[in-house]
Amino acid sequence: MLCEPSHIGGSIVCLQVQKKTFLDCSALYFKGINSVPLCDPSQNGCFKLIPQVHQKYDFPSTTLTPIGLSPALLPLLTIKLLLIILFYLYDTLPMNIRLYHPNSIVENSTELLSKEHTHYVVNVMRLKRGSQIFFFNENGEWKSEIVFLEKNRVEIKILNKIRNSIKTSNVELAICLVKKNSMENILQKATELGVNKIIPIVSERTEVKELNYERSRKIVTEATEQSNQLTPPKIFEVKKLKDFLKNLNESTRLLFADINSKNNLNHEDVKGSKSLCILIGPEGDFSPLERELILLNSSVKPFAISRNILKSDTAVISAISLVNFINNFN
Repeated sequence: MLCEPSHIGGSIVCLQVQKKTFLDCSALYFKGINSVPLCDPSQNGCFKLIPQVHQKYDFPSTTLTPIGLSPALLPLLTIKLLLIILFYLYDTLPMNIRLYHPNSIVENSTELLSKEHTHYVVNVMRLKRGSQIFFFNENGEWKSEIVFLEKNRVEIKILNKIRNSIKTSNVELAICLVKKNSMENILQKATELGVNKIIPIVSERTEVKELNYERSRKIVTEATEQSNQLTPPKIFEVKKLKDFLKNLNESTRLLFADINSKNNLNHEDVKGSKSLCILIGPEGDFSPLERELILLNSSVKPFAISRNILKSDTAVISAISLVNFINNFN
């Protein structure tokens, strides 16, 4: 025992000492009538006190009250506890892994995953044999199970269909090209918000003239997987503004997000149209000649999205959200 009744008096709890090299002894203490610490930091190494009741001496004069850890250590212990909980949840909770499969999917069939999907399943998500993966395309979504798994080979069995195909949105996006980071953000957010087509435009003030199609398709595919949709938006080839306006389908309503407009968008502007195409200009806006050309189009409806001047990616999110609200609400 570390304490005898003759030392302090009162209720004495026997203590067992365990050596710990990463704790400060002065942070662990017990306070009695004379504030006598039961951990001596002057000793070699650090000692953590673990209460362990062996016997109890009751004296009416005083009591020995355990205080515990110093408040300075509580944030560290809290963080450690949270990390333990997160790792436990990561290992035990089921994960809903969705992967786009452009080819036809047949129930009760067995397939090998592509090299890209194999890397994702084995090295990124670290799935195991028996784990479930959900594959989808424009025809629906299917549940599958991993039946064979090695470093460079994963085989899955399609179990059953869990979702049928759904009608896609009639909202399209015509966006003047911007720099890489902003453009990738536009592709991701436009996909998440449900557009079915993305048409890159080159105007007089467009600084970027090309689009990386492989990278762009990967971004919209991953955004489709994440946002629980079935069909990634189609990305068209880059078009000049005048060619885009010339070839615009007559059944498409062109919703021009015009910084100079004071008109609000309403239900009458979107109803009855087969498709709704939102047109967003470049960072420096369209030139006066281009703006005039846009307004001459018979299907155009200019509208305001903000009193402020917005960057292209912010304008895209605002405009699509506004059109979706009006289109879906009514």
